Amino acid sequence: SDISKCFENFVSQTLGVLTRIYAAELRETILIAWKLFIV
Repeated sequence: SDISKCFENFVSQTLGVLTRIYAAELRETILIAWKLFIV
């Protein structure tokens, strides 16, 4: 039970970090593409 609980916490934390990194990179990519399309 402790192992599964620990694993759940690890997975949720990892997903949170990956989501933040992915969102940041995606936002930069969208901004670059937006500038290219406008100009």
